[in-house]
Amino acid sequence: MHTPELAYEHEAANVAGAIKDKGITFPVVQDNDYKTWNAFGVRAWPTTLLIDKRGRIRDRWEGELNWQNSGEYHDVEKRIEALRQER
Repeated sequence: MHTPELAYEHEAANVAGAIKDKGITFPVVQDNDYKTWNAFGVRAWPTTLLIDKRGRIRDRWEGELNWQNSGEYHDVEKRIEALRQER
């Protein structure tokens, strides 16, 4: 989910360009009206949420995470896998 922080981030073409430049291959949805941001009580850029199959927030990280094979990365990965195993 992309919620714009700066004015130019409201433009879909600008977001699409950034997605391409960064090599992002997963779907990205724009939240220009902050509906999802507000619904989930987000307060900071970036915020990472893990949401279970019932739509409940199970984990939340506010601020930058180190995704380069760090302890944070492995912690998030383990939590995702645990959620995937739930029925």
